[in-house]
Amino acid sequence: ASGAMEALVKLTARAELAFGEDLLICGSAPALGSWKSADAPAMAWSEGGRWSLEVGLPFGVAVEFKVLVRQPSGSLRWVGAGPRAEGNAKLEIRLGRQGARVSRFVSDAPFGLTVEDLEDKPA
Repeated sequence: ASGAMEALVKLTARAELAFGEDLLICGSAPALGSWKSADAPAMAWSEGGRWSLEVGLPFGVAVEFKVLVRQPSGSLRWVGAGPRAEGNAKLEIRLGRQGARVSRFVSDAPFGLTVEDLEDKPA
């Protein structure tokens, strides 16, 4: 029933990775692993180097995250925002069900990430 307080968003990235590499999103929200890479959700790959992740995040919060490139060996490369990719990408989640504001990035985002609000799933 916690779904009632969450906005369902879809993150989409473009990345041409080596075979066997994965993209993960690791950040401040529990759904993004609370900065623990072992708990970070992986994005799903599709044709054309498109990666996507649907995730529920709390309404009205600003979430910070980085993208992880996980190699087949398990080693991780953290990719953030800003000129040296060292900063955290920042995402503001929309307000409420009929929120006047949509979810949006308030920083630049690695891998050309975009965010899209999805319909709320019934709680």
